[in-house]
Amino acid sequence: MLSRINSRLLSVIVLLPIMIACRRTTTHPNSTMQLRLDAGATILVDAVPTLRLSPPAADGRSEGFGEVRGAATLHDGSIAVVDADVPAGFVFSAEGTLSGTFGRGGAGPGEFREPVLVGVIGDTIIVYDPPQRRLQRFLISGAHLSTVELPPIPGSTLLIYALRDGAVLLKRTQFTASPGPDGLVPAVGQLLRVEPASGRMDTLATETDGLWLPRGFRFFSWQFLVSADDSVVWLGRGDRSLVTRMTQQGQSKTSCSWDASRRAVTDQDRAAATTFAQTMRAAPDMTAPDRFSDSMPVFSRLMNDPTGGVWVVAASPPGATPDSAWRVDPACKSIAPIDLPVGFRLLEVGPTHILGVLEAEDGATQVVRFAITRKTS
Repeated sequence: MLSRINSRLLSVIVLLPIMIACRRTTTHPNSTMQLRLDAGATILVDAVPTLRLSPPAADGRSEGFGEVRGAATLHDGSIAVVDADVPAGFVFSAEGTLSGTFGRGGAGPGEFREPVLVGVIGDTIIVYDPPQRRLQRFLISGAHLSTVELPPIPGSTLLIYALRDGAVLLKRTQFTASPGPDGLVPAVGQLLRVEPASGRMDTLATETDGLWLPRGFRFFSWQFLVSADDSVVWLGRGDRSLVTRMTQQGQSKTSCSWDASRRAVTDQDRAAATTFAQTMRAAPDMTAPDRFSDSMPVFSRLMNDPTGGVWVVAASPPGATPDSAWRVDPACKSIAPIDLPVGFRLLEVGPTHILGVLEAEDGATQVVRFAITRKTS
């Protein structure tokens, strides 16, 4: 149904703001709670980064990273960064010194084409390569531990989380419906739990995953968003101020809502999206008038908080970065606002820090760490 549009542009938009027998998991009835705004329990981000990371350069001067697709802090404070432009991974010490690399371009063991850093477990770094459907594990030293090939799954897939038991959580998007009266095609998003060894696949949740044109995507369209860790999964749709918490088995669902609304897309938003598409060398049709949604999503990303709860990251135009977020507490009772640094793209939430991408004064792309202070009301 979808034409072969600029895949690079689409992958950047999706990654900003991841048939075998399928058995549906039985879930408990869903309950909804109204979140209370708790401005006194906000999270304050320091004004200046405590750490700046850049890749090495032959002449001693780095031009920065290319396309950072993940950064994560390991148990000893080291930081792993994956740059899809190289493609390769880098490991920096807790003080910011480059201590090693992992992986390289190719199709062999320890090699990838379009790597995405999924996460870390202990001293193990986990990388997913969508084109080759491979999950690879590396040690901090750079040594390659294993390669697991995932079974072919119809549709477009994004790996959400690698579980300790070897299973993975994937979000699959498919286009199975006909255009509605408005001419838009509803995509179907599913959260899947896949066991690579056996090929078993369980459907944990199903939701509409945005409204597309018959010939492709639209700017400012909302998505079905998922975030997970070792204990809980959070999911939501960017077109409404509501998120749902559930177990990794798709059970014990609780929905949390708050007061927020979508704002209208402005001429400035459209101009920013057009400029972004041009920098990606997209075809002229990619910025045709019907490529723009009428309103911005409420949020564009979910990120689990290691202290509990979830960060709900506000939406922003393509090529721009969100300026704010909210934190929903673990009990789904309150929500607190967070101001994010200007130009900062969030990649990791830690107990006392946030990690992400920031453009330096000289234009170089750096991975930076900001300290955060958690205030209680």
